[in-house]
Amino acid sequence: MKKIYSSFALLALLGTSAQAFDYKVGGSVEFFSKVGFNQKQIDVANSIYPTDTWGSIVGSAYIDMDFLTQEQKDLGNSLTGGFGIMAGGLVFDNTKDASGNPNYKTAFFGSANGVGNSVVAQEYITTNFVIYNAYLDYVKKTNDHRVEIKVGRYNSKAQFMSGSTQGFEIDYQYKGLNLWWFSSYGRGFGYSQWMYDFYAPKQHGNANYGIHAFKPSYTFDSGFYISPFVYFSPDFYVAPMLELGFDSNPNFNQEGFRSQTTIFFMAPYHLENAQNDYRYQFVAGKNGQTLAIKQRFDYNNFNFGAGWYQNFGNANAHIGTYGNAMVGPWDFWTNTVYDFGALSNAVTKDAKTGYIFVGASHGKFSWDILGRMTFSTRGDEQAIPLNLTYNFTQNCKIWLKLEWQNVTLHKGYVINDGTSINPDDTKWQSYQTKKSVSSDRSHAMINISYSF
Repeated sequence: MKKIYSSFALLALLGTSAQAFDYKVGGSVEFFSKVGFNQKQIDVANSIYPTDTWGSIVGSAYIDMDFLTQEQKDLGNSLTGGFGIMAGGLVFDNTKDASGNPNYKTAFFGSANGVGNSVVAQEYITTNFVIYNAYLDYVKKTNDHRVEIKVGRYNSKAQFMSGSTQGFEIDYQYKGLNLWWFSSYGRGFGYSQWMYDFYAPKQHGNANYGIHAFKPSYTFDSGFYISPFVYFSPDFYVAPMLELGFDSNPNFNQEGFRSQTTIFFMAPYHLENAQNDYRYQFVAGKNGQTLAIKQRFDYNNFNFGAGWYQNFGNANAHIGTYGNAMVGPWDFWTNTVYDFGALSNAVTKDAKTGYIFVGASHGKFSWDILGRMTFSTRGDEQAIPLNLTYNFTQNCKIWLKLEWQNVTLHKGYVINDGTSINPDDTKWQSYQTKKSVSSDRSHAMINISYSF
């Protein structure tokens, strides 16, 4: 162990040789579009809003770097890095004139709030340029020990932090044991559907204390997996979690049979400064719980399964909406952009979601279809998304999703873009639904990408 950690003192020396430096330059061009089938005009008084239709074109460029010689690598060292940028923007947008409705403009959006006249430009494509990658990654291997330190901006693998993170992580592995520390002080996006400059997901005032996680886990030779771990954000929450899993065939490669079971439990405790925050039109409260169960079966190139995701209280008030790998194999940002930026009611207070799915891959073509039902205090949802992917070449791919979806908002709640309002405040009472309102949120999404 002493040998492993003393090697970090040599980090600067390991990459000093000019002849060791190697790099690869690449990039991509992408087109994305969402087409909402409900194009009704905004009617604030009756809580009627269309489903957004918009499209974007983005281009990216990156450089991947390897700083070590083969001799240094043979000793168990690795020092790599990356730098990536993305630029682009909207090419059409049916939400750009939303502020033309005087009621909507005054209540939720538009020049009255100083944010412009496009809802999509506030929720999805919020910048035209982002540095999404800028990192160093050092790995040291000695016998069965492996230590990795990664720092900078890079694609997050945290279960509750999607997109790119800005921070660092330390990963130690020894046989079946894994100890992982994660600290993030910013989150950003460099995708054709989401372009965000880096921001702090959890922040009161000017203090950014970050989001952190410590995750020990152990995988047994039998395929069983156990991980008692914790996420926490100072000033907001401490969230102990437990994940149990079983994989009958970890080396599965589309031949034979595989069963994967995951059981997850989370019990976030909201700290005093965050207990009275209104999130998704409910007060956060002192605590909440989340239970998630997923079962997947694979047989050769086919897969099928089912899952359940349930909140007790407002468990996702402060964790679970800026990334949530436990919700299931479906996108929970498919409502209308006018309502919480298209966030599903599945992560709101006392929400229960059940789903089933089936899919397959056939060479260059793959497909999957899922059925989902969500019931919550705020609203109910039913959805059937069909995903189709085709790889024309190694560099050119098209993805198409067709989704039927119905969303019913219950009486007394507000369709709006803000996540922190108290619907019982006098300011918002005139916008509350007088009865349940059902809206067609069916849509199509397409993404065409070419990389080089």
